Amino acid sequence: MSDIDRINKLMTDALASKGALEADVGAEATRRMLGNVKARMQAAAPAGTYTIPALDDWEPFDQGIDRRVLHQDQGDGIETVLYRLVPGARFVSHPHTQQETCWVVKGEILVGDGHAVHAGDFHVAEPGYDHPEIVARSEALLLIRSQINVGPLTPR
Repeated sequence: MSDIDRINKLMTDALASKGALEADVGAEATRRMLGNVKARMQAAAPAGTYTIPALDDWEPFDQGIDRRVLHQDQGDGIETVLYRLVPGARFVSHPHTQQETCWVVKGEILVGDGHAVHAGDFHVAEPGYDHPEIVARSEALLLIRSQINVGPLTPR
């Protein structure tokens, strides 16, 4: 086992049971090590930056679609959002006044009449056009940067 593997195992054990780490390296080393880890976890982001924690705080957006707003710029009316879709979930056709970019992180979507966009693909919708319907062929995760969207796109 390499030193890195041993440290990772010790840290994993420490998080599960403080006693396992103390027995291996001693109480004082355990206190310092866990203190250093805690300080790094709580350290402020560098000036001019911020981090959105990887929390599970999704909100319902539309039928079969949840979203997690990562950033909104009210000044330019642009937002960056993660969308999580179940198979068969759909965004209806909708107009764009600004460019929309979409990176398919996971899964596969169909755009319009069968244009498949797969995990890893990057899709762009230009302003001035109606975006064709989007349908999730599988469970999908999309990272979309577009005009701020305040609610469901499907007709009610």
